[in-house]
Amino acid sequence: MEVGTIAKWNKQEGDPISAGDVVCEVETDKAVVDFEATDDSYLAKILVQSGSGEVAVGKPIFVTVMEEEDIAAFKDFSADATPDENAAPAAPAVEVAPSAAVSTTTSTASAAPATPPASGRVFASPIARKIARESGAVLSVINGSGPNGRVIKADVEAALAAGTSAAVKEDVANASSPAATAATATTNYTDYPISPEAQAIAQQLTQQKQEVPHYHLTTNLTLDKLLDARARLNAGRGEDEQISVNDFIVRAASLAMRKVPDANSSWKGSFIRQFNDVDVNLMVTSASGGVVAPVLTRVNRKGLDDIRKETQVAVAKANDGTFEPADLANGTFTISNVGQFDVQSLAGIVRPEQSCMLGLGAIEKKVVPNDDPNADQIYKYAQMMTATLACDHRVIDGAVGAQWLASFKELVEDPLKMIL
Repeated sequence: MEVGTIAKWNKQEGDPISAGDVVCEVETDKAVVDFEATDDSYLAKILVQSGSGEVAVGKPIFVTVMEEEDIAAFKDFSADATPDENAAPAAPAVEVAPSAAVSTTTSTASAAPATPPASGRVFASPIARKIARESGAVLSVINGSGPNGRVIKADVEAALAAGTSAAVKEDVANASSPAATAATATTNYTDYPISPEAQAIAQQLTQQKQEVPHYHLTTNLTLDKLLDARARLNAGRGEDEQISVNDFIVRAASLAMRKVPDANSSWKGSFIRQFNDVDVNLMVTSASGGVVAPVLTRVNRKGLDDIRKETQVAVAKANDGTFEPADLANGTFTISNVGQFDVQSLAGIVRPEQSCMLGLGAIEKKVVPNDDPNADQIYKYAQMMTATLACDHRVIDGAVGAQWLASFKELVEDPLKMIL
């Protein structure tokens, strides 16, 4: 949400405001929500009248002050005026409430109903709060004589004059409160520095998650035929020449891109760029324990053995920490296999300049229906893997994502089709 509209003012200029009072009603693009006050104050100036049109996020909508005598200082105040035009006697406790969509810890409205005050809150007049703050008196132990038990100025002065326990410091009185306990419980910690590279990745992924409209598609892959084909291909090969399951996955993904080329694209704002080659970023663990994504280039033009060789080089560089910038260039598609950690599935974040990312889980032995009509058993064991495709909805809609995942599944479950 970027704009909102003031639907109704429930308080007028000069009115006292108590914590929990609904100051105004804000109409967003989804609903009309209450703007509740979080503290006791006075409404000094309304800056945006109801029905006056949309208000941009961050624009002030009203001004509150803690003392009633400060209201007059804001009679001619304008949010759009220059500092000279707004010149007025200084007010010690002034709050300017921003417009409705700002999500902060100050008095703001949001697109959801405000949280009511906690049950242990003490209601007191502004002047009583001021005296208590300056003297160190604890309002929670003072009996209020005002309406509905409200603590007023006379109650605080009487407690201070009597020298009762109300005159202790508030931070001491609150030392055993839940909030204080929570703060104390988290004092035993260690701060670790973050490398510039890690900071850049964190910022990049945060931006991707916030700006890219993600959706995820999941399917289960039966790997029996693939594992059998792998065993046949690896028979007689040396240990360093073994083709991995990941090599089959990369090959199948590149061929699926050939069948569904719309998935091999990137959002460019005013147009969509479709790539002619498939460059795969393969997520691997680095020597430092982090994760890097070396790129395997033009895998759509390579067979299983070439993919194996390039992957082995990338993994070796990850183990040694000897990557060059070109090795970590951005590809057109990303694959992340977390099966080695015995994780069932991964719903990832689409990388910049890409439209989808494939997450793979561990290979698991599961009981599935036996589709062989001549079999004695109606169920059988199968080697299964969960595949989850994260997609950028701006580039590929659900139908295209589903088509790609179906093509990928077909190739994985019948690996002989990869040689066509």
